[in-house]
Amino acid sequence: MIIEQHQAPEQDRIRPLVSLSDIVSGPEFQDISDALEEIRTHKRDSEVIHKNCLEIVKSLRVCFGIDCTVSVLDPVDNLIFYGYNIFPQMSSVRKIIDAINDKQIDQIHSIWQTTKKWHIEIDGHMLYDISNHLNAKEMATILMYVIDQVIFDYNTPIRIAYTLMKYQSKMNFVTRYIMNSKKIRFIYAIPFLLGCAICNFTLGNQKKLETFRMNNIVSSTPDSNQRYFNAVWKIFQTYGRSELIDQSQAEMDHRILCIMDWIYEGMNDLRYSSLRLIENLRRAMRTCRSPYVRLVFKQMILMLSAPAKQLDADPDNRAMTESTYVNPEMKAMQERLITDYWTNYVTAQESEFFDRIIGKNGRVKRITRDDLDLLRVECENISSVDDKIYLLERLHHMIGELQVLREMIEEKSKYKINQSKNEIDNLLRYADSIRLYIMNYKIRPEQYGLYIKYPAGYEG
Repeated sequence: MIIEQHQAPEQDRIRPLVSLSDIVSGPEFQDISDALEEIRTHKRDSEVIHKNCLEIVKSLRVCFGIDCTVSVLDPVDNLIFYGYNIFPQMSSVRKIIDAINDKQIDQIHSIWQTTKKWHIEIDGHMLYDISNHLNAKEMATILMYVIDQVIFDYNTPIRIAYTLMKYQSKMNFVTRYIMNSKKIRFIYAIPFLLGCAICNFTLGNQKKLETFRMNNIVSSTPDSNQRYFNAVWKIFQTYGRSELIDQSQAEMDHRILCIMDWIYEGMNDLRYSSLRLIENLRRAMRTCRSPYVRLVFKQMILMLSAPAKQLDADPDNRAMTESTYVNPEMKAMQERLITDYWTNYVTAQESEFFDRIIGKNGRVKRITRDDLDLLRVECENISSVDDKIYLLERLHHMIGELQVLREMIEEKSKYKINQSKNEIDNLLRYADSIRLYIMNYKIRPEQYGLYIKYPAGYEG
């Protein structure tokens, strides 16, 4: 069965009850601008900063009906300008990661739509760097733009979800199964949140802004439109950051794929030691500018480096701290325990995986040409990119199992495999031809209206 295209309908978007032009020219917009100016003026006064962050929270609640927390980041800690980061609450991230791993993409729309709590990080460069010449209303306009692009664009979570799913399809089948396990899968929150932090500004073509599906708030009035382009141009002139301007899909996904490469590399070594994965996470964390995302990095690192007993007692690792290891001998002993723990965990997950492909009679479940033929027939009904991804996911699932069967034959597994290596190789070649067919399939443009085919000779 081909899944329907997962495109959020226009009318399903949560939108402010007031008009967009009223927001960017109303009192709440002015309050946000005043609050940003106050924070800029009182850089070292934590009480004033906290008070004005609350003013921003109150105004955003009136404008957009969202609850959020706002923090201002010290520019000393972040050498690179990025403007604003907006992240959903962690409970929503967990639900989205579960939906991605369970292939329930249709649920992501409702999860994103019903997320009420958000966290906003304001880059100190924007506020305190006088060389950028940004005024308060321009900073407020950029904030509105990012809110519109992240919170009210359901394509944001779907795009990131599909990027992660496509990466999953390239993984070793057993490794993917382990990464999708309940204990490990939250590691996907790291690339997901980094994807949320990628904001795409447009600068080169002013008319292009009007075609952006989610950015009507900026182009709702001429003044707002002009403030936006003035702000982006000043940012570009001051900080460069040309990579933030008019990004392609591939450019926006590049950072997600880089962090996934590091995670996957460490996951392949997890059966021997968690040290590679921990080191890769630490290396990635050093390049991460967001304290919100760094907390997730730390949580995963501490979970991977916690003593075995604590991992079972506190799987989310809420009580763990960096000061766990004090005595060198104790540290060495705990590292051995941790290595044994993850080796046993990976072994157990592999056994669970093999139990799924091996029947009760000890014979390996077969994938036949008939299974691939049925999938090939379904390819004739492709009508969207969603259909392609769905079929590729099923195909890669079969390819993964066939590759496992071939490895079992080569390793002379104790399990009974009723297929020869030559037969499996032929099935893999056939599967690869189906993969190429799906990848090269041209999606026909949708037609609208009623089309009637009249019989020959009909002149009515």
